[in-house]
Amino acid sequence: MIATNLTVTGGGKIHTPTVIERGTILHRYTGVTQTFQRTDSGIDISIRLDLQGREGVEIRVTDRTQDRLPLGTIVQSILAWPEYVKAMNDKLVFDAKINLWAPCDRRDITGSDLAALSKRTEAPDLRGVFLRGMNRFDPEEPGPVPGKQKDPTSGRKAGGKVQPHSVGRHRHESKGERTKRNLTGFHYDPREDRDIVRVGDAGYFEDESNIPTSYHNPSGETRPNNVAVHYYIKINQ
Repeated sequence: MIATNLTVTGGGKIHTPTVIERGTILHRYTGVTQTFQRTDSGIDISIRLDLQGREGVEIRVTDRTQDRLPLGTIVQSILAWPEYVKAMNDKLVFDAKINLWAPCDRRDITGSDLAALSKRTEAPDLRGVFLRGMNRFDPEEPGPVPGKQKDPTSGRKAGGKVQPHSVGRHRHESKGERTKRNLTGFHYDPREDRDIVRVGDAGYFEDESNIPTSYHNPSGETRPNNVAVHYYIKINQ
């Protein structure tokens, strides 16, 4: 194998003497040692060796805790950002090109691996909202989502705009008790005398009253029982 290029980016550089350079022949079963020097302990080092006629090799050197979660994975945590980056050995001062994780607060992630893969430049904004499954995860899914759980808003994008509050079709009905009330009738004839001359039962009438469901209009949001958490998204490998 013939080396065509050795590139070091990030927080390091090739340490002299340079053993692997353009045109170096690498023999099978023969070890070659090239040393590198750190220039910034807080930045990962990316080392890429290009080979003539075959795929190159890329190595990442880091002192941070590695995880196997894929890009775009969203996790929930009871830890606020300062505590979360400490637990994950990440960087408190956010840099989209360096941090492995980002809060889901619509911050700019330009330059991250996730931005390159998803073509989006902002983290999703999940502050104060609940999460809902998409109507379709895979174009080749075995069957459509059942209608009783289908999102009525079509064309939504994962991590896109917030779907506003909505109260579904329903009605409230409340009626008071129906009662019959007796009414006594009186007749007075001014041509005769001032006394009541006839008294009779005028029968009854039905009284029905509607009772309001609330004396005060309800206010605020409609929500299920819930617990508040922080959401973070994986933006770099």
